[in-house]
Amino acid sequence: MKKSIVLLMMLSSLFMANGVFADTESITASQVSSLSSSANELVSNNMSASHTQPKPNEDNSPNRIPTSGAVLIGLGSLIVFVVLGIIVVILGLGNSRRKQISQVRSDLAELMVQVNRTLDSIQTFNGISQGTTGEMVEGIVERLSNIMIELSRIQSEMSTVQIPATHLSALKASYEHFVTERNRLQTCVKVEETQVDVVVKADRTVTQRMDAIKKQVSSLNEDIKASVENRDSTSAAIQAQLDQMDVNIKTVEQLQIFDPLAALTQLETIERKVEQVRKDVFQK
Repeated sequence: MKKSIVLLMMLSSLFMANGVFADTESITASQVSSLSSSANELVSNNMSASHTQPKPNEDNSPNRIPTSGAVLIGLGSLIVFVVLGIIVVILGLGNSRRKQISQVRSDLAELMVQVNRTLDSIQTFNGISQGTTGEMVEGIVERLSNIMIELSRIQSEMSTVQIPATHLSALKASYEHFVTERNRLQTCVKVEETQVDVVVKADRTVTQRMDAIKKQVSSLNEDIKASVENRDSTSAAIQAQLDQMDVNIKTVEQLQIFDPLAALTQLETIERKVEQVRKDVFQK
């Protein structure tokens, strides 16, 4: 009897010392095994005690009070079930965290494909672009290449991490680390994709905007010549501005192939000049 109580107290101390009810993340497999072995020893000792204790009065009455040995056996069994339950919970949490880490690994693989696709879309401008566009393209290619290196490094790091399912704290720290890295690289990729869109859009629209500007300048010249009322007001300054527009348009025609970003900047300047000349001539 005394030995059973002592064993029960030792078992309770093990639970408190290992933080079974306070912090399940700190339990390791060896600690759980120690708890289970102690509980089994308690059950075994009390079963022996129940068979060897004297039976002065064998009363089969249903109202007979259970012996202390039977109570301890029940408590020991309960503790075994609690330990097994804790093991199940820990394994469940560990496997869940492992699935989360596996999802991060999949996200990184998809991000690498995304970076490759973005690199392919900008490589057509690399080497042939000049000026503003060339500098921008070179920067994009360099940063995307560095992101690819980072992705490879993180994937390699993840492949070497082997954490048991019972080490919940280590699994949590690993998950948070890789999620932070994934989010950081995703943000970097989005920034570069925006820059690529700027270059691609400039290359795609510069010709259309060039045609529109040519029509605006031609229309302005025709309106000035056709206006009898404003014919005498077409000063040398106005004519000089019209001549400069023609020069700027020829410059844009040369830029649009190798430097579409600079070409768009020139076109925006021409558009503003067209509007200003129209106001100077027709809104006096």
